[in-house]
Amino acid sequence: MESPPATSLSADDSSDIQRLTDNLDSAQRDSNTDRCQELLGNAMIELQTDHAALDHTLFDVFGTIVRCADLSGPIESLIQAYLQLVLEKCTGREVLTLLMSTLDCSSG
Repeated sequence: MESPPATSLSADDSSDIQRLTDNLDSAQRDSNTDRCQELLGNAMIELQTDHAALDHTLFDVFGTIVRCADLSGPIESLIQAYLQLVLEKCTGREVLTLLMSTLDCSSG
């Protein structure tokens, strides 16, 4: 049975963010590129229009999103768009903190 789509990233509801993270982790582990692409595409639409959602999800979802990059070219393009959004909306200190957090998560 497939997980429900994580299309809403309410800045007030951490269960939405956890569901997205869990679904992305599952899709990445299973190499399910279609599901990963669907989840990332839906998340990108919302993150581009809702700065509060972007701010709220950065630390929780960033590492998971980056780990999905090697699944396919279209997913890599979505992740590049996400990174561009992060670079446009975040300060240099926030970007550095995100990168360090992601490196720390991937080594553990």
